[in-house]
Amino acid sequence: MRLLLEGQATPAQVGSFLVAMRIKSESVSELAGLHRHSARVRAAPAGPARLGLVDIPTYGRQAG
Repeated sequence: MRLLLEGQATPAQVGSFLVAMRIKSESVSELAGLHRHSARVRAAPAGPARLGLVDIPTYGRQAG
């Protein structure tokens, strides 16, 4: 999965991986594990510090 996400896998490797996953009937927990261990490691954090803003919701009573 890491090679797929990094663009280093050959077309044959990508096809083989996807066919193998399909033949063995991947489970939800397997897909979640692939995501957790591969995709999340590569994702850039997005939070208030990176975006430069903070959203402060207010749920108080309206004036008036």
